[in-house]
Amino acid sequence: MGGRLSLYAPQTVLQQYLRGGFDIQTVGGAAGAGGLAGVPGSGGAGGAVGDSKGSCGPGPRKAGQPGAPGAPGYQGPYGRPGGVLPNPVSFYDIDPRDFIIKMLEPAIIHVSPLYAKSGEQITLEGKRFTPSDKVLVNGVEAATTVVSSTLLQFTLPALPGGSRTIQVRQEDATLSNRASVYVMPQLTDIEQEGMEARKPEELPRVKPGMKVSLKGSGFAEGTLVLVNDHEMPDVRVISSTQLEFTLVRPSDTELNASGERVTLKVRFTDGTISNMMQLELDTYHMLVIGDSVSWGQGMQEHEKYYSLVGAAIQANNGNLKQYTSVLAHSGATIGDGDTKTAAPVDGEVPTSYPTILQQCDLFTGRKDKVDLVLMDGGMNDVDVRTVLNPFDFTDLDELFEKHFNQSMYTLLNKVTTDYPRAKVIVTGYYAPISRKSDLAAVEALLIALGILIGGVGGGGVGGVFGLAQFEAICQRCEKLERDSKLYLQQAVDRRNQELGAQRIFFADPAFGPDHAALTDDPYLFGINLDFSPQDYIAGERLVSCTEAGCTGQTMEICKRASMGHPNPKGAQAYANAIMPFL
Repeated sequence: MGGRLSLYAPQTVLQQYLRGGFDIQTVGGAAGAGGLAGVPGSGGAGGAVGDSKGSCGPGPRKAGQPGAPGAPGYQGPYGRPGGVLPNPVSFYDIDPRDFIIKMLEPAIIHVSPLYAKSGEQITLEGKRFTPSDKVLVNGVEAATTVVSSTLLQFTLPALPGGSRTIQVRQEDATLSNRASVYVMPQLTDIEQEGMEARKPEELPRVKPGMKVSLKGSGFAEGTLVLVNDHEMPDVRVISSTQLEFTLVRPSDTELNASGERVTLKVRFTDGTISNMMQLELDTYHMLVIGDSVSWGQGMQEHEKYYSLVGAAIQANNGNLKQYTSVLAHSGATIGDGDTKTAAPVDGEVPTSYPTILQQCDLFTGRKDKVDLVLMDGGMNDVDVRTVLNPFDFTDLDELFEKHFNQSMYTLLNKVTTDYPRAKVIVTGYYAPISRKSDLAAVEALLIALGILIGGVGGGGVGGVFGLAQFEAICQRCEKLERDSKLYLQQAVDRRNQELGAQRIFFADPAFGPDHAALTDDPYLFGINLDFSPQDYIAGERLVSCTEAGCTGQTMEICKRASMGHPNPKGAQAYANAIMPFL
């Protein structure tokens, strides 16, 4: 800021200045230059040569080229020029009596510290202090302790930040000369509607996209709120001790599914910075466990139903970051009572292990920070080939009740215990074949599964396939859909009752007979009459089957593992069934 000159002199002296003139500049300082441009980063190293996956076409293949250097930064903007104080030059006519009076007033000579936070103690050194003196800061009386005629102390009141005037006032209202102290901004706490209580050692956890109330002192109009040095919108200073703003997740936030850590501070327009607070941004963490239906057999990542659900969650929660951990895989059984273990392989390769119960233990993040568990289970314990085999006389009632009810209850008990804050959504199964399915294509599917004797799987069951067998399969599929829904709902209800709250929900995709496999409008992948699979990632799955060591009939089934699984239309139906429970 520009300076101020006040001239106190007898009238005759003032007249001399007015007649003779004088030169004085009271303008503010020039604007400071902006910061230097940042140095561009180096380009990343080129990628290594990819692994060979069977026949990769003509070579040789080369490593990737290094990335280009980053673009140079920009020169920072110039600062604002200093301003001019109002009435910068003043003349005051005085006589000897005025001079004597002024010399009898209290005087402030030194202030320490010159920069302080509300609530801190300030020391004034000066002259002619009396025991009853009080300190005024911008006209607000402060708690004052007079130590001696030359020393007093006061507590800085809660005032807006910036430079504030100090004066000492005596009992007869006599005021001292003016001094100043700079009130610094200070952050103490942060609040948000719906914010959970936390332990002293835990960081405040706030949700992006919502209003946040910041507590502290020294806030002033024009205060900026910075999260990871990014300016936040909608800042409103309510008082010197409280402001609010809308929290926006910064683009450079370090990823962490359990909670993303950021820094928060405030800055005045003159560049003064407050202390820094550490915060944890709320995230939404979805865990997917189960079998091939949960995995999304035969589909690309963006087509799978959990991807559709995740996109909806993020869209419906402002810019809240949504994370998905997928432990589901093809062929997984619930594994109730199964203690065998095996290393995970590619999710497209059908294998019982890790079982769904074992998948619960494989999650390495913070289980108390998982918000949603999407899961299914029981179909592979039953074995779909048992259901689709018209020559198998296994008691389906006993099989369905055991795995869709008893085993599912065991799994739900573990999931709700291991993930205490998570909402759990159990998805149902469907009739893979209906009376609307093409008879010839159904026969091809049964051959590919090894149920009928044929050229692909080397079928293990004899018999002639005709309308009677087709009808039997349709009835068994209808029973699968009906009974699995009944038993899964029973397991859900039983566990919810024990929890004393509805944390678990059952989502039924309800395909209906028109959308079974091999119909005119299928929601499931089927098989072509030449025994080729209908999904678009069959080539990638073949590589995975080979790497997993599949041979013989196991290899034939693995190659066509998409049979009977939801296609993109089916995945959307699953997502639609899940959405209402979010």
